[in-house]
Amino acid sequence: LKYIHNHLELCLQDDGSAFDDFSSIVKSSNDRENAMLDGDLQIGGIGLSLACNNFDTANYQRENGKNYYTFSLSYLLKNKKTLVLIIDDDVNQCLLIKEYLKNDYHVEYVHSGQSGLNFLKQTDTKPNIILCDVIMNEGSGIDFCKSIQKNKEDGLIPFIFMTGNPDNHMAEEAEDLPINDFLEKPINKNKLVKIIRRILKKSEQDRRLISDKLSKEVTDMLSPSLPKNIGPYSIQLKWEAAEEGGGDMVLHFSQDTCDHIIIIDVMGHGVDAKFFAHNFAGYLNGLLKSTANKNSPSTILSSLSNFLFEDEISQKTVLTAQVISIHKNGQIEIASAGHPAPYLYNETNSNFIKVQGSMPGLSAYAEYSSLSLEPLENQIMYLYTDGIMEVGKDANAMQNYEESFIQMMKQGKDIDTLWSAYKNEISGIDSDDALIISIYKS
Repeated sequence: LKYIHNHLELCLQDDGSAFDDFSSIVKSSNDRENAMLDGDLQIGGIGLSLACNNFDTANYQRENGKNYYTFSLSYLLKNKKTLVLIIDDDVNQCLLIKEYLKNDYHVEYVHSGQSGLNFLKQTDTKPNIILCDVIMNEGSGIDFCKSIQKNKEDGLIPFIFMTGNPDNHMAEEAEDLPINDFLEKPINKNKLVKIIRRILKKSEQDRRLISDKLSKEVTDMLSPSLPKNIGPYSIQLKWEAAEEGGGDMVLHFSQDTCDHIIIIDVMGHGVDAKFFAHNFAGYLNGLLKSTANKNSPSTILSSLSNFLFEDEISQKTVLTAQVISIHKNGQIEIASAGHPAPYLYNETNSNFIKVQGSMPGLSAYAEYSSLSLEPLENQIMYLYTDGIMEVGKDANAMQNYEESFIQMMKQGKDIDTLWSAYKNEISGIDSDDALIISIYKS
């Protein structure tokens, strides 16, 4: 990843097959509905479409048996200095404060409350702190302060009043407003700098504490959990996030005729993945409650796919999903949308369950097929996200670990043994979010 002439440039390479006509492949993959047939992808290059949708340009060349892709995105580096907005009708006062602060802050100034409101409406970068005179020729600072307090975003900006006459009744009124501090003119440089530093530190701390509190609440809400028993089956779950919140999630919905377990793996982890996971959880919760007992795994995935395709925010992410419905008599239905295949252990023929479907969101009307299984007898079903398999310091280590993990499932190892093997493998290396579930008859 490079920054070149106001552009971010991402360079990738792989040793896959060559593209004879790169532009045609990208164009075809962008036509997502034509790329689908009965829920299956009919062409290659969908990954290119997903990449190209997030960049301004995409170039491709083939050299020495390898593919080289270059994606670029316009990206102007913004001034990293903290932005201070001064509102004062005294031009000399504005210039003096700017001189005081110019080495450590980026300073903008306007000369009336209305100009200040216009600045806040038009700027893409909100000021980090506002210094405002109480008494001005065109509208008072009090009116300006009251106006921005009505705006949820602008009202959070730290605010300092300035006045040359603290005994004035307007200055007294200003002291009753929800501001951070009050400065008397003439402004002392050392006092000004100390107050700004203190207020900005406190503001940053408050934002962090609020963010941490919300983050914990959302994290607790999204932390995967399942009942220990569903129908005739015992359920066990192990889960770990690479960052707080994570992109792996499990939802459980109990309805009259069956229970649904929905596994979603949002690409990425951390704050962004947490946001999207919360979005999808809310949608699925509403869907299943509004259409009680009319849902099969295939219809749930189709609804989720349509939501991703149509929702402007959700289009910005990529995920895989799997739905397992457990009926009261023990019968199981499964549908998958680009998700790793479940593994079924039995004493004579352990193997992957052949259920597949395209990633959700690639088509306006994606359809999925449900696979029905007879009640499990002396069998164990393993469900997981790809993070449980894609572990290793290099490609060879990853392949050896995956083969070993599959062999353990083939032997019907309990989930604690599998999880221990995973934890030993990730020791000392970066890892993705990981999740595994076992379902077996009590």
